[in-house]
Amino acid sequence: MSKKLILLTLFIAMIPIGCGGSDEKSETQADVFVSVGPLAWLAERIAGEHLDVGTILAPGQDPHTFAPSAKQILALSRGKIFFTVKLPLETTVAHKISSSSKTLKIVDLTAEMDLIKDEHDHDHDHGNCTASVIDPHIWTSPRLSKELARKMCEEFCLIKPECKDIFQANLAALVADLDKLDEKLSAILAPYKG
Repeated sequence: MSKKLILLTLFIAMIPIGCGGSDEKSETQADVFVSVGPLAWLAERIAGEHLDVGTILAPGQDPHTFAPSAKQILALSRGKIFFTVKLPLETTVAHKISSSSKTLKIVDLTAEMDLIKDEHDHDHDHGNCTASVIDPHIWTSPRLSKELARKMCEEFCLIKPECKDIFQANLAALVADLDKLDEKLSAILAPYKG
């Protein structure tokens, strides 16, 4: 192969690597971290452009086998808040971070919330059993999402009080959208109630 063809092939192969730079930069400079995309959506709706939000679980990653990288731990340790909702992967991350960061505040958004219990069949060494467990996917409920958003807004106002009015206005718009969604879902599901 000619030298020019090799260089052209290498250049083309490097293009996708260069395209990921901005996402990496924003993750390492995030002020606020969450574990999954739906929580990031809530946080971003409230924060707007005034706080950077990072998500630890990338799209397509398996939350059951997730282990944070050293780079993620470093980025988290530089953040201001890590919001949790009792997902198992958050426990792993919080444990690793608690020893490396003196400034990161870990906030359990589900504290004092009336969470949905789920009957769950599972098989252990002792045979089949049914257990009542907390459904960690609380963002699927518009009503619970509003509670999560309110708690996020309170924390945002503490870390960036100069943006309090903006955060509260963004929260009000988000709550209005979630109320509309709740009304639509209630109407759709009404025939199946009971």
